[in-house]
Amino acid sequence: MTNNQTRLGFAATLFLVGGIYLLLPHLRLSSHIVSLVRWAFAWIAVVYLILGLLTNREGGVFFICRSFAASAGAIFLVLNFLPLSYWAAGPLLFDKKVESKRPVAVVLGGGINRDGTPTESSIRRVVQGAQLYHAGLARTLLFSTGVTSKSEISEAQAMARFALSLGVPQKAILLEKSSVNTDENARFSSDILRKRGVNRILLVTDPIHMFRAKESFQHYGIFADPAPTVDKELIEMEARGRWNLFHRVLHEYIGIAYYRAKRFLAS
Repeated sequence: MTNNQTRLGFAATLFLVGGIYLLLPHLRLSSHIVSLVRWAFAWIAVVYLILGLLTNREGGVFFICRSFAASAGAIFLVLNFLPLSYWAAGPLLFDKKVESKRPVAVVLGGGINRDGTPTESSIRRVVQGAQLYHAGLARTLLFSTGVTSKSEISEAQAMARFALSLGVPQKAILLEKSSVNTDENARFSSDILRKRGVNRILLVTDPIHMFRAKESFQHYGIFADPAPTVDKELIEMEARGRWNLFHRVLHEYIGIAYYRAKRFLAS
């Protein structure tokens, strides 16, 4: 096998590894299926790698598996030990400090457990919304997101229940229970807001998600002042590592590109 073929094969398997390990979580497959596919590809590569090394076998399959293992190792080292994820996240981030008062703070859903309780991400968002309310920066909290899991209630309802336990009164809570993605968050929430004569809000979501969410609300005529849940200096900690942060950053850039292309084609 020539050097050019070796380089080409390594580059091809590098993209293969990237597709498997980085894109799978963003295809709306269950976490169980994603995990099974990852393990299957990884073990196939490991088995063929060991066979190739022990028996000195050649051939396309063994070469691809050796390249696969090398590519996976390279990606893992780069994403875990270099600040690439943080650099890539930079253009998406806003300061956490909120100074302006708005009539409504829209709190986007961050997931719900099967028992109907908010996930860690949703909890952070509700806490941020409650803090805005108690600080007098928002008179009303609009919780937005519908049923997105096997739970029988919407994310908006689950977040509202938690907000009540934090001292936010029922009269200060609005619900948008139909949306299942960021674009629908903005579209359905904007209908509710316009009926109340509101066109400028505080927007609460995770820092990585803020750019796409803010752009979506602006598309529907609602101007959003960012109120992210975490300071941008702490996003690696919030994401639990650079590897997870890179997944989320990649998801956001893909989402931004998809929404922009969709809106351009529809215009």
